[in-house]
Amino acid sequence: MLFSNCADFITRACFEGGLLSRPHAFPKAAVVDMLGHLIFDRINQGKAPRAELIYFRQAAAGRAARPHQRFAVWHSIVSPLRFAQSLAYYRLEQFASAIVTVEADADGDLQARVLGGRKRYPLRARRFLKHWHACVIALACALWIALGYPRADTAPIASAYTARVLMACGLLVINALVS
Repeated sequence: MLFSNCADFITRACFEGGLLSRPHAFPKAAVVDMLGHLIFDRINQGKAPRAELIYFRQAAAGRAARPHQRFAVWHSIVSPLRFAQSLAYYRLEQFASAIVTVEADADGDLQARVLGGRKRYPLRARRFLKHWHACVIALACALWIALGYPRADTAPIASAYTARVLMACGLLVINALVS
């Protein structure tokens, strides 16, 4: 293995244990995969979900103790190449079964409260999101082969198309390694 990070090591173990459909290099991609694999896919099949999502809100006192943290909630993308999933899962709180908040009371003691979540399930979007990324990459490769550099008027036709096909293959290999 040439490259690896903590999310990759943990998701490899989760993949081997049947919790994920494949290993991931980005932590939020692993969470979204678990949501889809353990909750949304099973609901689409008419079965009970095998997991529930509990969302923990950070306490305001904890945010105040960190001067570098300017935002109350940090939203993040799923991974750099998964635009549609990043739009759909930008805010994970909307999919939570329960939301846990921790706040300080007047005495300074921390109090935890459990709020009911919305439990929103993206049933129709889930089928679309599974194939969106592959379709966009295939379309980009087809457009590159048809219209990309080098142009046919500046190079022989055979070498121009060969260079385009090799570049499209390189894009597919990089995409397979990153995502």
